[in-house]
Amino acid sequence: MSDPQVPEFRQQQTPTSDGPSTDPERPKWMMTLAILLLVALPVVGQILVQNPDLKTAFYRFSWTMYSR
Repeated sequence: MSDPQVPEFRQQQTPTSDGPSTDPERPKWMMTLAILLLVALPVVGQILVQNPDLKTAFYRFSWTMYSR
C-alpha cells in the first residue's frame, strides 16, 4: 500500500515489472476484452469439437471471410 491510487491488481503482479510504464495508456476495456477472449476461446473450441457440423460450418465461414 505505497500509493493509494495504485489499483489492487498491480500489487499482486510480479515485482520484476519496472513501474507504470505501459499501464496508464492501456484502457480497462482492453484488459476486459483480453480476459473475455481467453475465456471464450476454449469454450468455442470445445463446442466446435463436440459438434462436427458446426465445425465444418465454422471452417467454411472463416474460409469465405479469408478468401475474399
